[in-house]
Amino acid sequence: MTNATYPLVSIVIPMHNEKNYIEQCIHTFLQQSYPLERMEILVVDGQSTDGSREIVQELSKTYPIKLLDNPKGYTPVGMNIGLKAAKGEIGIVFSAHATAHPDFILNSVKALQATDAAAVGGRLINCSSGEFARLAGKVLGHPFGVGNSKFRYSDKPGYVDTVAYGAYRMEVLAQTGLFDERLIRNQDIELNYRIRKHGFKLYFDPAIESYYSPRESYSRFVKQAYGNGYWNIITARLCSQSLSWRHFVPLAFVLGLIGSALLSIFMRTPWFFALVAGPYFLLDLVVAAKLKDTWKEFVQLLYLFPSLHISYGVGSLISLVKQLFIRR
Repeated sequence: MTNATYPLVSIVIPMHNEKNYIEQCIHTFLQQSYPLERMEILVVDGQSTDGSREIVQELSKTYPIKLLDNPKGYTPVGMNIGLKAAKGEIGIVFSAHATAHPDFILNSVKALQATDAAAVGGRLINCSSGEFARLAGKVLGHPFGVGNSKFRYSDKPGYVDTVAYGAYRMEVLAQTGLFDERLIRNQDIELNYRIRKHGFKLYFDPAIESYYSPRESYSRFVKQAYGNGYWNIITARLCSQSLSWRHFVPLAFVLGLIGSALLSIFMRTPWFFALVAGPYFLLDLVVAAKLKDTWKEFVQLLYLFPSLHISYGVGSLISLVKQLFIRR
């Protein structure tokens, strides 16, 4: 591409109290191989109180960065505020908790120009220097942990059902609409479904790399998994076709554990519970042994995988009960 053929790219970054991450996130876009004059960075602040806003304001004095306000504070609202203000032909919605490879934008634009896709995305690589976050990254980067989420582990390009940190053709978003602001989570999955429903395609290219920092503590790791499972049920109620089978496997697992445990108690035999829990924990042993660097890691991974799946499943179960009986 020559300078005349570089399309204008708008990077939208919703933010709320990301003091420890936002500056590094922005700098990875300022250091892109893509021409800086063909980029605009729109940071949408959801009422931060930790100094994040001041960091962005200081950077905006030197670089093409705009700070926008999100009075409601919700992530999908911030995404839409940024996209509505964007001037680019291509819109990228990114996370303040992540960073981008130096060729992230260039490779995204190339993939869009080389395919008929409405949006493209690439590998989301878990990356952190903290001990727990590094272990969480192993769990979230393995198919046993996340199912068939190809953007987390695949190295094969091709058309997919969803993309992470996608680069969208703005003309397509004008036809399909923006993010559903009712969804605190899964708003990208629902939008990607709507894009496909309109007859457009999504493309995965592993050359498009970004790096995400997993939660730094066990409690935050479990809380995030619980929330993801909880919002899957709400998403299914609003747009069931946007989710795939993998989103409900943890719920089925938790129901299986509860049901088999009750049967074992009622029938006074452990075999019902063993038939459900046994194969799972055998696979847990195999995967933990494969991923470990030390025996200490092996033990930690042994409980991190079931912690992820059970907290995710419990979140879905509680949300399901509320949807069915409390109508919340």
